[in-house]
Amino acid sequence: MDWRELYKKYMKKWTARIIFALVLLTILLSTAHQFRYLEWMPGPALSETVVAASFLLVLLLLETIFASDKKLDDLDNLTGESQRKMDYISQRLDDLSRQMSSTKGTTTYSELSAFMNKWQDLRETFNILTLVGELPINYAEEVRRICDQDKRDPQTIEKKEISVYRCVNTSSRQDVTELIELVAAARQDLVTFYYIFGFEWGSWVAASNHRGEAEVLLNFTNAQGRALVGVHISGKAAEAFVRATTRKLKEVGFSEASYPPVRLASRGQVDFVVEDKAEHQKRIAEMAEMGIPIEGIDRICEVMIDLVQCAQRYLHVTHLCIDEGTIERLQDGVFRKWLDANYKAVQRGIKIRRILIVPKKHYGHPILEKTGMEMQSKNVEVLICPLDGLRVRLQEDFSIYDEQNLVYMDKARIHWSGAQKQPLARHSENPEKIKYYRDIFSSLESLVDK
Repeated sequence: MDWRELYKKYMKKWTARIIFALVLLTILLSTAHQFRYLEWMPGPALSETVVAASFLLVLLLLETIFASDKKLDDLDNLTGESQRKMDYISQRLDDLSRQMSSTKGTTTYSELSAFMNKWQDLRETFNILTLVGELPINYAEEVRRICDQDKRDPQTIEKKEISVYRCVNTSSRQDVTELIELVAAARQDLVTFYYIFGFEWGSWVAASNHRGEAEVLLNFTNAQGRALVGVHISGKAAEAFVRATTRKLKEVGFSEASYPPVRLASRGQVDFVVEDKAEHQKRIAEMAEMGIPIEGIDRICEVMIDLVQCAQRYLHVTHLCIDEGTIERLQDGVFRKWLDANYKAVQRGIKIRRILIVPKKHYGHPILEKTGMEMQSKNVEVLICPLDGLRVRLQEDFSIYDEQNLVYMDKARIHWSGAQKQPLARHSENPEKIKYYRDIFSSLESLVDK
């Protein structure tokens, strides 16, 4: 604390009191001297005292005036700061008001009857309707009603536009073909029908008009078509929803979906979609059960190289040398890259154990002996298991990486021989599948020639 702050805090008040007392005292003395009570005090001394006290009083008044001006300045600064804060608060309140305005009109429903009442109201009120997904309505009945109304009184719904986006699944196949026939018989562009992949249960109705007003029914249904829960959106939030989804649906498609919407106009298109979807689902089920298919020697070795490069502990691998062709694969260029990746993995501490499953008559095959000696010189443990008499269940060509990944040759095209130009392998991360092949590896270890 400097002397100015010390003065202001402790001395200023007492200094003012002392000066005021001194001035008051000099006035009393001067008055008393005039009435001859203090004749012993010299007149000039008394006059000088009064002048000095008056001077001090004037200084005190000036200091008070300047201090008041400073306080006024501080008050002005404080007022300005308060005004800025008030402006900031006002802006925040305005933003909050706009946000509240944008969500105004949002209500929920949980009954099918509530959804139907709201849907009928939107259907009659708005001229642009977009129906996405499996809504709990009879699509064919709704489209037929609108088409019949258009035939009876075209002017009433002259500007009506209805777009339907559905996922063509087996449960709605007949309904979809009926829709296509109704659309084909109606006025052009009154109703447009699209196939969209992956919208079986999430669904909505977006209703708007040419003035930009909009309402949305964001609905969730189950397989029985019963409304479980839904949200009715109106106002600015609905307008924003319609703008965003309309652009995505009609211009670029949903980025989250595998395929953009496709307009359907014939029964043949529906049949193709359903059959393709059935094949697609079959392939997905096959992948989940058996693993991702990998076709061709180059691609198989490429996947195995990537996996061994990511391994942290070990690689257990077999090579089924069922004939001379599969033995000769050991010297192919692409297979050499796979072996080189093995050697590099060993250098960084990965333990590799390789079992060669070979008919005894081929034990002395020069390529087999040369490759086996090379692998051993690179600190790869090599074991030989006789193919003769080996149970079919154990005749497997596979590799296991840290109990995390498995690559195995599909038995439909199991051999690496030259006769089979495009062998098929599968990559799986299924723990049960990995355990199955780990048990096979353990059984082969118990049968190796010592």
